[in-house]
Amino acid sequence: MTRLSLPNVLSSLKELLVVWIYQILFYNNIYPSEVFTKALSFDLIVYISRNPSLTEYIETLVVDFLDTLTTEGPVASIEDGHVKQLSVLLYDVHTNKDQERYILKFESFINLKDEIKTPIRTLLKDLESTSHPIINLPGFSWEEIYSQFKSFLFHQQLELQRKSSKQERQSLPQDLFFKVMIDVANDGLSLSTSKEWVRAQPVSSTNVPKTKFVPIAEVEVGFLCFGLQNEYVRERQ
Repeated sequence: MTRLSLPNVLSSLKELLVVWIYQILFYNNIYPSEVFTKALSFDLIVYISRNPSLTEYIETLVVDFLDTLTTEGPVASIEDGHVKQLSVLLYDVHTNKDQERYILKFESFINLKDEIKTPIRTLLKDLESTSHPIINLPGFSWEEIYSQFKSFLFHQQLELQRKSSKQERQSLPQDLFFKVMIDVANDGLSLSTSKEWVRAQPVSSTNVPKTKFVPIAEVEVGFLCFGLQNEYVRERQ
């Protein structure tokens, strides 16, 4: 049985986020299907990248995000912290306008700055070490983590499949690409330019398009508390 230590929990969260992004890219045909291959994640058949450059890009992006989340994330509530959400945005390459948003909203996340003494990349390579203590929180177990992560991915896949099937029936044109954004509550947070994501900018209330909101899933176990919703943007008529 895998040790329920901080490095292993963060590694599991990293896998969830990486696979989540891959499903968005695959089902929206952002890249040719040959770029992906089937794999097993949290007991589900998923699609992951087989392209080294894309794999490195997405994994670097997620690790950078986890670094920011764990050291700058909200302590008790979103008002007290920094990181509000992580979003994958699909935009029309011809108009540069957003068409869809896949949003992870972090309601709370324990600030782990004092517990993390080494860079996240080093921590994620230290999974077999017994020097990290076992996390002892009520209801916080691998069984519960895997169950909630599996439910998260399962419901996201169902929605992506539903939407993909609808687009095929309607023969909707697809000419989209993606960008990943981080939204923060505190403007004082310094985001390194080396990060692979883009900082969200305020949108004028007079230019907000009509949006269909689809709640997908929630994860609430231990210090992992976040919800997922998809937003399908439609321009005002």
